Amino acid sequence: MEVSDDVQVKGEVTEAEHKKEEAPEPPKPEAPKEEPKKTEAPAGKVLATPAVRNLAMEMKVDLAKVAPTGKGGRITKEDVLKYAEGTKAGAKAGAGASSQPAVAKAAPVVVLEQDRVVKLTGVRRAMAKSMTDALKIPPYNLQEEMCIEKIKKMKEDYIKANPKMKMTYLPFFLKAFSQAMVKYPIFNAVSNPVTDKEGYITEYIEKAEHNISIAIDSPSGLLVPNVKSVQRKSILQINEEVRALIERGRTGALTEEDLSDGTFTLSSIGGIGGLIGAPVIFRPQVAIAAMCKIRTVGKYVKKPDGGLDLKPVEIMGVSMSCDHRIIDGATGARFITVVKDYIENIDTLLLSLK
Repeated sequence: MEVSDDVQVKGEVTEAEHKKEEAPEPPKPEAPKEEPKKTEAPAGKVLATPAVRNLAMEMKVDLAKVAPTGKGGRITKEDVLKYAEGTKAGAKAGAGASSQPAVAKAAPVVVLEQDRVVKLTGVRRAMAKSMTDALKIPPYNLQEEMCIEKIKKMKEDYIKANPKMKMTYLPFFLKAFSQAMVKYPIFNAVSNPVTDKEGYITEYIEKAEHNISIAIDSPSGLLVPNVKSVQRKSILQINEEVRALIERGRTGALTEEDLSDGTFTLSSIGGIGGLIGAPVIFRPQVAIAAMCKIRTVGKYVKKPDGGLDLKPVEIMGVSMSCDHRIIDGATGARFITVVKDYIENIDTLLLSLK
C-alpha cells in the first residue's frame, strides 16, 4: 500500500513538471453575452397592428428587419422606434468614414399583405370636411416665379451673426404678403355665408388683423394654425412665432386660439417638392398661396456697357388660388406682382414698413 501511494505521488509530480515544460495556453476570450431570446413570428410573416404598420411606413422602416418583442411575436411601436434610432445612429457614425459621396438607397417598400380599411378620425376627418366645403368655391389659379437672392443673403447674414438662431424663408413671405394686403385688403378677407334667395353670397368681410395661417404637416395630419397680427410684427418676431406654432403642432399642443380666426393661408411645400401647385382655399378665406420648390436658373442681367450677362440665380415658384366670386383675375395678378417686388427687392419692403 505504501509503495502504491508513493508511486501515485511521483506520478502526479512528474505530470506537473511536464505541464511546466509546455507553453502556457493563451487566455480564452469571453463568450459574448447572449441576448435575451425574443419570441418570433412564423417565418415569412410580420405581425403588427395597423397603427404600428402606419408608423413604420412614415419612418420608412422595413418591418421584416425589425426584431419583435411583443406578445406572440408581434412588433410593437417601441420596436420600430428602436430600430429607426439604430439606423440613424449607424448612418451618422459612417457619415465621415469615407470621402466618397454616399449612394442614395431606395426606401424599403412595405407591401400590404391584405386590404385594410382606414377610418378618417380626428384631424384627418376635419380636413376631409373642410376640403370638401372648399371645393364648392369656384377658384382661379396664378403662378409666379420670384428671385430669392436678396432675402437669401439677408437670411444667411442673420444666421451667421446669430449661430444659435434658425430662420427659413417663410417669415419673409408672410411679411411680404401682409404688406401687399395693405394695398389690396380684399385678399385679407372672409366670405359671409349668408346668401340671397337664389343661394349666392352677397358680401364679404375685409379683416383688420392679418392672421395668416400656415399649413403644418404634423404626425396627426394637416394643421392650419395662424400667426396673429402679422402686419404689426417684424420679420424676426414672425420667425419666432412660426417656430413656436410648428413645435406646438408637432407635439399636439396647439390651442383653439392658434387654429381660429385665420384670414389668409400661406403653405410652404417647397422643402418636400413640387415646382408649382394649385392650393385649395381654406373656407371662409378667399385666397391661399403656396411656396414651391427653389431651383437655380440662368438670368440675363444688364452690364454697365448695356450688354447682357447670363448669371445663375435661385428662384422660387409661388402658386396662388383665389375665390373667383370675390376676386377677379386682374386684381390677383396685380397683388402677386406686388408680393414679387417685395421679395426681390427686400429693401422696398423694409422701407414701406411703419
